[in-house]
Amino acid sequence: MNEEDWETFKKNVVRLEKRGINPYPQNKKTKSISQKTEKVIDSQESLGQMETIGNYDKKTLDKNLLKKIKKGRIKINCVLDLHGQNLNDARTMVMKFINRNYEIENRLALVITGKGQRLAVSDGWKGTGVLKKNLPKWLNSLAISSKVLWYGHAPQEKGGSGAMLVYLKKKITK
Repeated sequence: MNEEDWETFKKNVVRLEKRGINPYPQNKKTKSISQKTEKVIDSQESLGQMETIGNYDKKTLDKNLLKKIKKGRIKINCVLDLHGQNLNDARTMVMKFINRNYEIENRLALVITGKGQRLAVSDGWKGTGVLKKNLPKWLNSLAISSKVLWYGHAPQEKGGSGAMLVYLKKKITK
């Protein structure tokens, strides 16, 4: 594309809003976390609810706060390393870790799952991490999703795709 083509293109572009198209559609099926009923669940009951997926709305975190988290300007308060754990033990550890840090009002947590077993070069060096795959399901579960505000992959220097940053809600005091 030369300069003349580019200028012609820029003149002919019409904004989506002017064409009657909403570039940011709202998902009507998703409810925000704040609409869920929050209740205290004992550990046996909550383990059963770890399999039940709750609703998770990724738009609940301020974009400036998200930038600060991703750039490392907000200090990580606590770390959980799940290397070498089996699936059931890791699930229990995550639940207790999130609940404990919510109670003591730690906001930013790092959960290290590892990248999993590495496949050969012919498979593209992809990992098959069971814990890595299940951690988002656990964070969306009814047992602890009411305490989680946001989560996402950690920056490369903190573990990259083998770790998750979890930003917890403020504790509600009554």
